[in-house]
Amino acid sequence: EFHGPTGGIGHGTIIGGRYLLTHNHYPITAAALNNGGEGLVTAVSVFRANGDIVLLKAPLVYFKVIRDEPEMLLLDFQAYSGVGFFESLGVPSIEWRDGNTPLLRVGSEVAQVNWDGSTARVDWVRVEAVNLDSEVATVELNNFVEQGASGGGVFYDGILIANNWARQTERLESGAVVRQYSVAALNPTQVLALAG
Repeated sequence: EFHGPTGGIGHGTIIGGRYLLTHNHYPITAAALNNGGEGLVTAVSVFRANGDIVLLKAPLVYFKVIRDEPEMLLLDFQAYSGVGFFESLGVPSIEWRDGNTPLLRVGSEVAQVNWDGSTARVDWVRVEAVNLDSEVATVELNNFVEQGASGGGVFYDGILIANNWARQTERLESGAVVRQYSVAALNPTQVLALAG
């Protein structure tokens, strides 16, 4: 959670004991975050999946934005005496993978982070479409995630492949709902391969 006049919430995945991978559609830019928040954001809080506090209203100097990709921010919370910030607090994380992911197809089952407004959980869902023909490569998932689940990880065969981006509703002209689903932005291989 970013605190301040243009703060916001989202989910993220801790990687390598020190990095936090999340979305980048907060109402503040990566440059402004690296510039002390420019009065728009004043502090950051991080919580575990069950809502327990990891970091509460800490100054923005606790991290730096080291990657700003379409629909993705990579925050570095640093290492101290060779130990990653989150690792030093006993917060579990995933390890970097080389990006050699099994072929994702329509019908593949993935694990998607979702929440109920206070506690995060994993939903096992199916891929309905893979879209590679736009600025942001995405997958459509047959799950209508809750508001605030943006940035939550999507995992395939144990590998982080995407982050929740949005949820969509398709309607007929009458207003009747035809389909509800979520869209996740696929992570660029170069970010997942970052070995720090």
